[in-house]
Amino acid sequence: SFSVEMEGSDQTAVRLPQENSEILRLRELVESLRSELASDRDAARWEVDEAREAAARDRHAAMDLRHQLTELRGRLDSDGARAQLWTRQEDLLRGELRFAEEKQAAVARELDEMRATRREVEEEAMRQAEAAAK
Repeated sequence: SFSVEMEGSDQTAVRLPQENSEILRLRELVESLRSELASDRDAARWEVDEAREAAARDRHAAMDLRHQLTELRGRLDSDGARAQLWTRQEDLLRGELRFAEEKQAAVARELDEMRATRREVEEEAMRQAEAAAK
């Protein structure tokens, strides 16, 4: 409420009570708070958007890493299979080498036996030649 006082015939002075000025001050404060809240809300939305984008980038990077890990596991499995194949081939070659060494040893024994037999034959031939010469 307000009061009107007459000061002279043509002039009217309006006085607002203390309550009205307090209401105006509160309205200004509410508007200021609303503005701050809107600014804070915009900032929060921006931060949420940034966080969503960062999360999307992180998810994408994680998917890339999973894909790379899957590829590496595949290569590792392939390398493991290849290593097993090399090990099998190496075992086969070792077996063939052992067989060749055994065969070489058998041939060497036969050659030694042939040399011994030849010596025996030569010695016998020399004895017979000496006996015939007598």
